[in-house]
Amino acid sequence: VSKILSCFGLTDGLSFTSSSTTERTPASDQVAPWMDAFASFRDEIRNIARGGGDASQILSVCDRLRDETLVDMGIRLEDKADGSVWKRDDPATLRLEVEEKRRSAREAER
Repeated sequence: VSKILSCFGLTDGLSFTSSSTTERTPASDQVAPWMDAFASFRDEIRNIARGGGDASQILSVCDRLRDETLVDMGIRLEDKADGSVWKRDDPATLRLEVEEKRRSAREAER
């Protein structure tokens, strides 16, 4: 787990002493929100796939992850032509940007 999280820059100062313990540690408390978000995202995607959902449903879940879940965690996820880029940022700033993006989209629909 620590190797995967280090790819995202999330292991600064974390120490995992045993993978077989269920005891709560400061490290597991810090990782828990990330793993909860990942597990929830995975469950939603699996449910769509099992229910015969289409690509638009999957993309909607991906957008919600980007615009809500990760924003609340202070992560900016930018869609690029060749993939995505993430950066840490202030959650309040990100929320304002998401709201402005939604407002612009509503105005464009008119």
